[in-house]
Amino acid sequence: MRPPRCAALWLWAGILFSHPLFGQADCPPLTELRTAFLGHGTLQQALDSRVLAERHLEGRTGPCATVIEAHRWVSHARSADFEWNPATKLSRLNTGLDSLDALVALHPDLDILKALRLTITGTAPRFLGVN
Repeated sequence: MRPPRCAALWLWAGILFSHPLFGQADCPPLTELRTAFLGHGTLQQALDSRVLAERHLEGRTGPCATVIEAHRWVSHARSADFEWNPATKLSRLNTGLDSLDALVALHPDLDILKALRLTITGTAPRFLGVN
């Protein structure tokens, strides 16, 4: 039951993140960051995506910087999927989600931040209790 929902969520996220209403035209690095995010398949790819976001974040301000920072934390939380140590998994997930929650609290008008958070919480195991 879970795999079809995950596939639907990833499809929805890909369509949502490529939509021009979410500032992709106003923030050129988003195309590269979103492609890197959707390509997470190993721990190294997730970490590389986070470094890419940090590199694009330098010197940026405004909503573009906020969305780039959100991609940074989504990549950090997503890297938990590829860790083998349960304590490290939980730590990475919680750090990423806490940072995303702080961004959502600071910018409640940016729905893309909520959608990015959903890509993590929608695929997290239920026993972790993340919503």
